[in-house]
Amino acid sequence: MVLDIDGTTVVLPPEGQIPNRIYHTGEEIIVFLKQISKGIGGINLDITQGGVEFIEALLKRIVPEYEEGRVMIEKIVRSAGKRTKILVFSEDEKIDPVGVFVGHHGDRINTILSLLDGEKIDIIEQIDDPHRLVTDSLKPARVTSVEIKNGKAYVQVPEDQKSLAIGKGAVNIRLATQLTGLRIELI
Repeated sequence: MVLDIDGTTVVLPPEGQIPNRIYHTGEEIIVFLKQISKGIGGINLDITQGGVEFIEALLKRIVPEYEEGRVMIEKIVRSAGKRTKILVFSEDEKIDPVGVFVGHHGDRINTILSLLDGEKIDIIEQIDDPHRLVTDSLKPARVTSVEIKNGKAYVQVPEDQKSLAIGKGAVNIRLATQLTGLRIELI
């Protein structure tokens, strides 16, 4: 896709686009500038909407407490166009880091969701309890128990929740595994 950024023609390559998103002529879009380099015929701008850095840039723009350092992001994992999971925390006990990112009545997260064309976002609080972290990372599925042994999490979910825990194309369980650093097996 070819974009015009202040009179400069820039290419948003397929891997930098949100999968299955339909872009329209004349539409304003937000992109993340990954790199500026010199190339044949001038300067090349490497832009994306597909990586975790795009999500982080959106959060910095929309959540002032993140920009100020009052809430932090531990990790972002993403399957562009499908789902993003964000692990957040605050060193201030008075601050609810998930609530800060979601915003009053969901206004902050809804602003980001509107820019991502249907991609789902799960915001999870970083906690020291690995059992609860695994449980939270598998949302929206309801987990009944977690047992952790040798770097694996054996997770029990009701039969009617297994498809939610796995997610379409196994996206949910894959992102939960990346987020927690544990291999997750459903039992």
